[in-house]
Amino acid sequence: MKKKKIGRNEHCPCGSGLKYKKCHGHQAQDQLYNKKLPVNTQRQIIEQIIKDQRHKADYGETRPIIATDFKGYKFVAVGNQLHYSKTWKTFHDFLFDYIKNCLGPDWGNLELKKDVTERHPIIGWYKCLCDFQRKHIKEDGEIYSAVCTGPVGAYISLAYDLYVLRHHALLQSRLVERLKDKQQFQGARYETYVTASFIKAGFEIDFEDEADKSKSHCEFVAAHKASGKKYSVEAKSRHRSGILGRNGTARNFDEIRLRIGGLLRTALKKEALHTRVVFIDLNMPPEEGGPFDQRWFKSLLDEIDRVEKEGLTGEKAPSAYLFFTNHPYHYVGNEEPEPQKNFLMTAINMPVFKISSPEIAMQADPPIFKLWESINSHIKVPNKFDE
Repeated sequence: MKKKKIGRNEHCPCGSGLKYKKCHGHQAQDQLYNKKLPVNTQRQIIEQIIKDQRHKADYGETRPIIATDFKGYKFVAVGNQLHYSKTWKTFHDFLFDYIKNCLGPDWGNLELKKDVTERHPIIGWYKCLCDFQRKHIKEDGEIYSAVCTGPVGAYISLAYDLYVLRHHALLQSRLVERLKDKQQFQGARYETYVTASFIKAGFEIDFEDEADKSKSHCEFVAAHKASGKKYSVEAKSRHRSGILGRNGTARNFDEIRLRIGGLLRTALKKEALHTRVVFIDLNMPPEEGGPFDQRWFKSLLDEIDRVEKEGLTGEKAPSAYLFFTNHPYHYVGNEEPEPQKNFLMTAINMPVFKISSPEIAMQADPPIFKLWESINSHIKVPNKFDE
């Protein structure tokens, strides 16, 4: 018996409630109608389209997770590497092992032997994860859920960013070594986050030659895949005494001041061949509300205005898009929920760009608006292997 093809005016099998021609039928028209494929094949194509759309909606332009089961093992391909285990029930399980293998078990074991106050921040997060698992996992091999804490969120976010870089053939051994160095960790961690953010937003990455000391240069060049437009990207993170492995004594929250003018000037002094994009992590304690509600908001505007008016050593500061982030997971206790992250986009010496209207970038510079949307939308870490 000949199977009936999905009618254009029928409801789409995806469950959206829309007619097929207005939903996945429109997107898959060439594959389905022109080739007159069997109905089962059509449905398989629709299911794959839906799966791809969901992945992009949640995780951006990252490559899909490649995983399969074979003879009791879970196999996961990451770039040109193949990982496997009998114990991975969730993608989080895989990530917890992946970051340990990425950094090296010998390094981790040496850090665990140190006094708690001397350990690397990553190992501190790992210890919190172990405590978290002991508290919430009642029976080995079973899957449990719980509200993520600050340290656990920090650990799994780093693991996922490292995975994203490796999966796109962008994880350099030099970056891994910097992450393992307690004094270089904060800067390396932020560069990892920024690189992963561009990948999620649909950019290709070309790292600058860090060994070339003959000139200054940005971290990398990001080329938007759809348009081909290139950007020179610099990433900076504000250091605080006693925070994230830095020497010194941590201050009380109300004593911490923004003071990112020096970082902004340093970033703008880097040589750039393309439109500049500067990322700066503010490293401020968590507060309730959005970026406009934070106590550091006015100080941030004042410092940008000051750099714009004073320039750099007597010269006008170059124009640049500015992305400010605040990921305060390291300011909360081991039992406290992961704190809210803040993101803010503006620009320096770009008269048409207004801080209250980032959508202006959608018209003036669509790839930058795509980046802004992605940073705000793609903040989740997959938990299932089929996501």
